[in-house]
Amino acid sequence: MINIAINNESLYKTAQTLGHHTNAEETIENALQIYIQYLTQKTNTLSALPENKKPRKFGQHRGLIQMSEDFDEPLPDSFWLGDDK
Repeated sequence: MINIAINNESLYKTAQTLGHHTNAEETIENALQIYIQYLTQKTNTLSALPENKKPRKFGQHRGLIQMSEDFDEPLPDSFWLGDDK
């Protein structure tokens, strides 16, 4: 049995729409059961990743991307201000 005081009447009415219950404790218990089922399904979905995925290999695409020498240099004001100069 749950011993909780509900101070938000609209929350209680929303929880009552989850099913036909005779009291607040039963309504909250049903809402918690639904939420726990949701979390369980979500956890099972996340843990059910395909086992045939190969692990990523660090450096496997080395040399395929080239950056300009001024990559770390600040961008000119025309870039930020939209000038066509």
